[in-house]
Amino acid sequence: MENDRAFKVIRLCSGIFFLNLFLPKSDAMNRGLLIHLQVLLMLACTFQSCNRTGKDEYADLAARIIPLSGNNKQEIYKIINLYKHEKNDLKYKAALFVLENMSGQYHHSGNNIARYRALFDTLNDMARKGTARFNSSWDSIQAGFDFSGDGNLVVINDLQVIKAADFTRQLEASFRAWNYPWARSLTFGEFCRYLLPFKLASEEPDNWKEEIQKKYAWIADSLQGNRDAKKVCLLLNNDLKKTFYINARFQCNWDPNYSDLCQLHTGTCTHATQMAAYIMRAMGVPVVMDYVPFWASKNGSHAWNALIDHGRSIDFVGSETDPGMNKIEFTRTAWIRRKRAKIFRRTYEIQKNSLALTADSSVQIPETFKSAYFIDVTKEYVPVSDVSLTVAHLPDNQRFAYLCVFNDNEWRPVCWSSLNALGNATFRDMGRDILYLPMYYQDQEYIPAGDPFILTKKGDMEKILPDKDRKQTIVIYKKYPEDKTNDIAKGERYELFLWNNKWISQGEQLAAADSLIYKNVPSGALYWIRDLDKGRQERIFTYRDGQQVWW
Repeated sequence: MENDRAFKVIRLCSGIFFLNLFLPKSDAMNRGLLIHLQVLLMLACTFQSCNRTGKDEYADLAARIIPLSGNNKQEIYKIINLYKHEKNDLKYKAALFVLENMSGQYHHSGNNIARYRALFDTLNDMARKGTARFNSSWDSIQAGFDFSGDGNLVVINDLQVIKAADFTRQLEASFRAWNYPWARSLTFGEFCRYLLPFKLASEEPDNWKEEIQKKYAWIADSLQGNRDAKKVCLLLNNDLKKTFYINARFQCNWDPNYSDLCQLHTGTCTHATQMAAYIMRAMGVPVVMDYVPFWASKNGSHAWNALIDHGRSIDFVGSETDPGMNKIEFTRTAWIRRKRAKIFRRTYEIQKNSLALTADSSVQIPETFKSAYFIDVTKEYVPVSDVSLTVAHLPDNQRFAYLCVFNDNEWRPVCWSSLNALGNATFRDMGRDILYLPMYYQDQEYIPAGDPFILTKKGDMEKILPDKDRKQTIVIYKKYPEDKTNDIAKGERYELFLWNNKWISQGEQLAAADSLIYKNVPSGALYWIRDLDKGRQERIFTYRDGQQVWW
């Protein structure tokens, strides 16, 4: 950002000042040149950081956001009129940053939310008991709510509810956070990305920063000389471990805010990272929320935090693990390693290169990419390679293709690419040692756009194709390598499928023992064994050297 460059100019000016002190008094020419250079640099700094001449930034901003504010126009005008005349250049720029990126920020409202919030205390009390009865009771209560869709939820743009007084309180609290000793080394750009944002997801806005700063005032008082953000992060996370715990059973089809999570004291890994980020950011610790939208080698997804420490991302799970003690790939000995095809980071800043803004309104895009508020940080965590390919059966007017992984018995998109007229696509920074399938998205369905392939550990592409001329016998012992419940069970019905542009059945079998034997099956294919009687844990595999290789 411009202000980051301004800070560098200020440091250079300081160096010139001290150099000037050591010049002999007789060296008037060089002294004069240094003073002249210092004046020019300071003027450059002034114009660089302020940038208020000519174009009226707030007038342009008003033209963009006032139409989105509904009946809240007067409050938006109050905010604009207050900060367009702000003498503190950084606050002027900070307010502009918040408002510019609020245009796409929204939250949900509705009767379902009010009803569910009324049960938070009950759910919290039950969760603390930790008994077997708790699980069934929790599920029973949640069963009364429709979490499969939006129900009666109403989407509200944040510009329609923000108040000028609340805006100022949040902004001032952000600058207080920046003034903590361990946060002062952050540039203005880092401040905007990691401390300034008023919200973290699509939650209802509330004044969380002031409340957190009051609660943890003891940290600011006891660590006045401390400049180590990691130390502060550890203290805050240790305190959070006492009051918040992860509960995978919790369901919520809207994003709870800080007040909700304080009342509930529990939530999924996503809610835990959100709670940690609230606390860390309010206290001047630059923490982000990273996530895997879909595991590439098993069902589900995951979220965690990362402490931004001098440009490095040190991952941890808020309320559970400390920075550097990550559980991202945590797995038991017999389990599949949790592979990451893509890792995203939530942002407050609108990402202009996102699919949500690249595609025009007539183009259907998957839910995974409908937000313009995330960036790809995969290469910060795992070895990656770019994947270039030409898609098959290019439909008319199809502008985008997707790489998908198999998750929860479906193909799920993890990356998108634009298509040129020849059907060429390039997918950037893909995680390795993962099986992918290129697909289109049309009429709310995914359509194969090529053959599945493995992106090997070395970054090579290995296509997976059935060879009908080379048949083999397959012996299957498991449908998923997690525990004994995934072993083939005598007396249960199973069906084997192989992929050839769709899943094609290779026949049903009633298990007569602890294994299934399928003869005359095309070799070299991608397979999927399904239990027709029970269970959902199933995984695709290839078959090599008489063994199932899981993907």
